[in-house]
Amino acid sequence: MNATPFIAAGYDGSPDSGKALSWAAKIASLRQEAIVATIVVDPKENPRGVAWPESWWAEIEDSARGILSTVPGSEYRIARH
Repeated sequence: MNATPFIAAGYDGSPDSGKALSWAAKIASLRQEAIVATIVVDPKENPRGVAWPESWWAEIEDSARGILSTVPGSEYRIARH
């Protein structure tokens, strides 16, 4: 198996998850690995199973991109979960 290493970090838009994402991006950059920012939603926050609006996802993804763009040389992608 020839897998490319990466670091994954969960992100929900909170200040603490922003700090964690920034730290993980810095470590990934130092290790010359990509980072995958995974947007996570607590199912208890939306118990009826109604999908979050696309505008919410776009806002959180833009926030994650803003954090990741502050780390020079970081290769990243954003995933939803």
